[in-house]
Amino acid sequence: MSSYEAIKDCVNLGFEEYVTHQHYNTAQAAAKIVEEDWWILNEDNFSKTAFFICHKERMEMDNYQIIETNPVWKGRLESILSLKREDL
Repeated sequence: MSSYEAIKDCVNLGFEEYVTHQHYNTAQAAAKIVEEDWWILNEDNFSKTAFFICHKERMEMDNYQIIETNPVWKGRLESILSLKREDL
């Protein structure tokens, strides 16, 4: 199980890389982080909750707008969240 601090560091590093250096918007950065770190999300409910809290905190800290996603991206996120390490 990942600690809250480890998850927070993962989110912060991801935002720094993708928003600052790659010039992604926040939605793109969040999607990229979720795709890369799906295994952290799927460890347990604590990890999922902490991961999304850290994303929300980071977006609010940098004064980003949180937008509603469309059904295609929602389905993609649900697919990622259903993955298990054994499935690969």
